[in-house]
Amino acid sequence: MRFIIALFLWMISLSISGQTNTNRQVRKIIADTTSQFRTLRGELLKVLPANDITGIDSVFQSLILIEGTKENEISFLKEFIVYEAILADTVKEKKGQQICDEWKSKLEAILGYKIPARKMKVADYNPSIYGWEFYVGNLSISVTLMPFPGSKNTRAYLSLMFSIDATEVKQGQLNE
Repeated sequence: MRFIIALFLWMISLSISGQTNTNRQVRKIIADTTSQFRTLRGELLKVLPANDITGIDSVFQSLILIEGTKENEISFLKEFIVYEAILADTVKEKKGQQICDEWKSKLEAILGYKIPARKMKVADYNPSIYGWEFYVGNLSISVTLMPFPGSKNTRAYLSLMFSIDATEVKQGQLNE
């Protein structure tokens, strides 16, 4: 019986430490938005010709991999810098909504419940089908569910979008 109790307590401590690590990681990313993710930028993954549709200039790998996510990347766009992580890949819509709701709760806890979450509105310019958004100044944090190309499945994302003056960014590098 003592063994079962000890095992149960050990499993709870692992769960709590994982949540705290995720909280620390997300807080670090939020704190680094003001420096335009300078300390989080890793290897340059690709440089794209900027165009009027996406405005994507370059994409960097993040030095932080948020626990439980994959493909943590920093993209430089025409008017924004975006930190994006995939929360779940190819999941059914109902499961994707559950993941978005779980991350909404995590973000509320990280942000201290001071910033209300707004349900994401589906619009022609926004391909997401479900999600939540938080706004803090020129920082937008969203958890979204997007249709997966060519499938009935979906993909869940965590995005931290920091709006910047587009003149500050040139080919993904800040003017120093």
